[in-house]
Amino acid sequence: MASVNRGLLGAAITAHLLAWWLGVGAVALDPDPMNLAYGMDRFDITHFNPHPPGYLVYVWTLRAVHALTGAGDALVDRFATVQLVSLLFALAAVATVYATAKRMKLPDGAAGWAALVISLHPIMVFHSVDAQTHTSEAFASALLLWGAVRYREAPGWQRALALGLILAFGSALRPSFIVFGVPVIVWTIGLRHFADLSVAGVSSILGAIGWVMPTVVASGGWDAWRAATRGLVHHGFVLTSSPFSDSAVDSLVWANQISLGLWTFEAVLPVLVALAVSYASRTPKDPPLGADPGSRWLKGTLFFGGGLAIAYYAVTFVSEPGYLAALLPPVALVVGTLSGGTKGARPAAMAIFATLACWAIPLLPHVLKVPSVAEWKKRTDLGLAYADHIERALPADGRYLVLIGHPDITVGRQLPMLEPRVDVLLIHDGRRPWFAQTALTYVTEVDSVPIPEAFGAPDARSSRKTTNAYAGVYFDGTLPPHFQTQMAEQSNCPVRRARDVTETVIVPTPCLARGSVAFDGLELRLMEVAGDEEGGGR
Repeated sequence: MASVNRGLLGAAITAHLLAWWLGVGAVALDPDPMNLAYGMDRFDITHFNPHPPGYLVYVWTLRAVHALTGAGDALVDRFATVQLVSLLFALAAVATVYATAKRMKLPDGAAGWAALVISLHPIMVFHSVDAQTHTSEAFASALLLWGAVRYREAPGWQRALALGLILAFGSALRPSFIVFGVPVIVWTIGLRHFADLSVAGVSSILGAIGWVMPTVVASGGWDAWRAATRGLVHHGFVLTSSPFSDSAVDSLVWANQISLGLWTFEAVLPVLVALAVSYASRTPKDPPLGADPGSRWLKGTLFFGGGLAIAYYAVTFVSEPGYLAALLPPVALVVGTLSGGTKGARPAAMAIFATLACWAIPLLPHVLKVPSVAEWKKRTDLGLAYADHIERALPADGRYLVLIGHPDITVGRQLPMLEPRVDVLLIHDGRRPWFAQTALTYVTEVDSVPIPEAFGAPDARSSRKTTNAYAGVYFDGTLPPHFQTQMAEQSNCPVRRARDVTETVIVPTPCLARGSVAFDGLELRLMEVAGDEEGGGR
């Protein structure tokens, strides 16, 4: 039956590669892949390159893969590497789940079914295409389970040491991994082996210091790193989204809770289906379902590790399904324990059918991000359509600054990559309840620069100069009316009101009396347009 396992593993890898190839493209589905692409060139968490807490080990991985592929230094080339590394971590998670199932000595075919479940899971596929860091957490989870099975075979301090180092490695890829990893290690080792548990704890702490210290140094020191991380995680997310925060925004709280409910259901759906099929097909002569120690241990890892993770995100914040990526390896392995050998393939086959059905979930109100084909298509079409819309609206020659006030910054963050003669000024509207005050982000192919400088004094006002010269400033009806009014007040030329995205306005740079654009006291000074540079175009 080894050939069955290998065949299913081959099918799992092929299916995931095909899904990635069909889904991936020139468009980012989230701002974070752009953060990573910028961070590959210039690590600066105050510019969100990448965003706090930094993901330095992930950035090192990106740089290494980029060097090995021999890709160019352009932003589009770095973005392609970000997409590739996300895929590689996803494939590594599939392979590690397979290796873990083999090590658990599950029934013939079970390892292959487990690999197929995780490779086709909508959260795994979506984030493999999405190109954030979430597939690395799935890989770290699978690796931790592999190490845990190895420890259960022969408990000892050396294998406990390895578990601690795996936990540290996973936290280096995504710091939130400890929320899942710590209870899994405690459940695996147990308090009866307190010495081994202590070794795992010390090694994980020392391993974490190994990535935290370089991150702090690269961030400009402890004060800068702490301010940036606290500013984003605590003030930016927890205080606005936690149901226990006095300053929470009700719409964000409900969106987080509804989204978490959907994502949790999707994450564990393969287990629920496989259990239902297994119970329905049992006969009185069959042994109790999941009575063997390996199955009980595995269900405990999902219950304790996954349960704590879900509870943690419920009381803090959660913004996308990839936060639950660590649950996918134990989910796949539990399905594996219920399939293969004399149990047959039906539990796994039905679990995979239910998993594939989740790909067809439509866009849902109040859900932040549905891991489905509809969500992927919407985000892809939006990025391409808006870039094409702006290109058609602009004159044939010259470089332009595009003003974007939409709360979803994904399109604006990647626009300079899709349209190289366009730079962007993102306007984060302080009138919206989730922003403490208005802020700007100046985005080019080289950098994304916050105005005022990120995590400065609360009343800071700042002025920045552009790195390029522009023939004019573009906006359309997506810019809120109060910012359009401010734009008109700064112009010596008439500026009409744009009511929707189809109505576009271009203000020539000479019309701007002060040679700058300013919103709510924040200013971006424009370089002068040299006559022989066609508006500063490259």
